[in-house]
Amino acid sequence: MPDKITNKPSAPPKQPAFEFAPHELEQFRGTGYEFVRLNVPNALDARGRPIGKAPGHGWRTTDPLDVDDAKELLDGGTNVGVRLRDTDLVIDVDPRAFDEGDDPVPRLEADLGIKLDKWPKVETGSDGSHYYMTLPAGTLVQDTVEAYPGIEFKAHGRQMVAPGSSHPATGRPYRWDPLAEPVAGTSPAPNVLIDLIRRPDVAASVGAGEFEPEQIELMLTGLDASNYRDQSKWLEMMMACHHASAGEAREEFIAWSTSDPEYADDEYVIGRRWDSLHGDDGGKRVTVRTLFKALYDADHADLVEAVTRSTPLEDFPIGDLPDWSPPDSSGDRRIHALAEKWVWVTKAEQFVSRRDCQRLSPFQFKSHYQHLWKGKGDILASVWNGKLPISKYAHCVYVPGDGEVIAGGKWDGAYNTWRKGGSCPSRTTR
Repeated sequence: MPDKITNKPSAPPKQPAFEFAPHELEQFRGTGYEFVRLNVPNALDARGRPIGKAPGHGWRTTDPLDVDDAKELLDGGTNVGVRLRDTDLVIDVDPRAFDEGDDPVPRLEADLGIKLDKWPKVETGSDGSHYYMTLPAGTLVQDTVEAYPGIEFKAHGRQMVAPGSSHPATGRPYRWDPLAEPVAGTSPAPNVLIDLIRRPDVAASVGAGEFEPEQIELMLTGLDASNYRDQSKWLEMMMACHHASAGEAREEFIAWSTSDPEYADDEYVIGRRWDSLHGDDGGKRVTVRTLFKALYDADHADLVEAVTRSTPLEDFPIGDLPDWSPPDSSGDRRIHALAEKWVWVTKAEQFVSRRDCQRLSPFQFKSHYQHLWKGKGDILASVWNGKLPISKYAHCVYVPGDGEVIAGGKWDGAYNTWRKGGSCPSRTTR
């Protein structure tokens, strides 16, 4: 899990020699795909585990790299990832995870009546494949389907190692299949595939999705995964993290679980167990309180404080937000939580977190929270018409030392992204 990263090439042995192919990124030029920095191929964390395909902290919300920036990283020996947007779908085929004697790809193609070679294909450095598709914005998918071991379905909230990067184990670069369709012409995933991988609808419970994956990641740094080898204890922790993040902290939980050397090679199995919780609409409901209690017991109450402190209503009085009025105390608590957490900035066309200034596009916001709005219609429409009382501002500025909403002067009424302690970026959208 997120131990201190040694983001320098590790010590000898020097093999494999890492080969990069920056020109492979040219196919992406003009397509709108987003890139993020990964680690150098042979980077290790503090426990000596390879993290050459892992992104840095905050990769979901950092400004994306363009093609030229990404090529420069590859030229310098650092891997690059493709951060999947809410309209992206990648089928990730890893033969190393196939059951013995099985090849699930032709079975999947036969079952669905499709041929994957119709879509752009990246050949990974470990003889796997990435097939790039599109899907309707806001579609939530499950990463695995039990019938097809070794195949994962990656969408918004995930990242793929980009072509041109070097595989940490083999040193070989990821490359486009020259016979496949170019990524600029990728086509939508067929409905039969979307139906197969669509995340099941379940009744949202109070508190589900209150924490971002990065917050789950931070809290898990306070727990030693090797203390959770008891199956029931580990399962409760998984259920707590799944509920707290509404299923979005998958990669963070897998990374934490595999930090135990005994389970270092069980990434696929753990991911499959996580995915099985998407359809869990009954039985014992384990919430984030289980994670909180574990942290208190481990003398890490500071991590609980870190993700729950400095709420917007503590930093700024409600009176500073003229368009905001709290819902009736008997109303749905989820409405209250979302209204407290986010504001909408029209010129930026983004939702901005009041706590740390994380920014989400409308489609990202819907992808994160539509499941909490079950039975209430479209969540974005509810924001626009005021049924979900999220405050709205024409533009945002960065004015150190001023309040959350600028009063008077040139920027009167603008939303201020400055926070005491510098937790917000100094970007200005005017």
